[in-house]
Amino acid sequence: MDLQVSADSGWMFDLVSRDRLRRDAAVARHTRSRAELDRALRAMNEAWWAAGQSWSPTDPVLAVSARAARSAHAAAVADTLHGVVGKFHAVRWAGDLDDYRRLAPYAVLFLQWEARHPEQWRSAGPWSPWGLKKRVLRQFADMDVPPPQVPAVTELTLRAVHRGQRCEDLGYVLLARSLDGPALRAGLDAAAHSPDPTVQRRAGYVRWALDHAESPVTAASWRGWCADAARTA
Repeated sequence: MDLQVSADSGWMFDLVSRDRLRRDAAVARHTRSRAELDRALRAMNEAWWAAGQSWSPTDPVLAVSARAARSAHAAAVADTLHGVVGKFHAVRWAGDLDDYRRLAPYAVLFLQWEARHPEQWRSAGPWSPWGLKKRVLRQFADMDVPPPQVPAVTELTLRAVHRGQRCEDLGYVLLARSLDGPALRAGLDAAAHSPDPTVQRRAGYVRWALDHAESPVTAASWRGWCADAARTA
């Protein structure tokens, strides 16, 4: 798989810009990229059907058309943040640590977009974002967060402790194990003294996960931890 990213991808980081005009412009561009991806997907499907449901038709004209349609679709995917983050996930099989470090900022951006603008993030992708979020969190947990991204991912993890529960947020608990350090623990200590009992429980569970690295992080272990905490309260 081609793990290169277009040199013209810097605009994606404006999706979380504090400058409203820059962010609006980036969202508008991503929307156009999404629409182009939809068109490219339709054209690729049409080419596949025309080629007898084959990507290697014997007819040379159909073969050229099929290759062009697939190439256009790949380019359209690469012009969306979701496509770039898909390349990050592919590093697990097809890349090396240099690719991982190069693509990690886009994966962090994907998580930041959800954290800051969840409704927009949820509707912006060409496919459901939840599966991609789950894979990104797991990949960071398994391969560790590159040092330049540690502060931002630590902030995202603590934000997940403080906010309302969102789909696949449990992945942040696994991720916390690879971030374990003074900054994360200080944030969890502060959250443990929150006036919100839900935030207190979440902080307590993450601390438990850090201190019991051999224990599974699952919905069942979360419920079990909450039950134990209630009995000892």
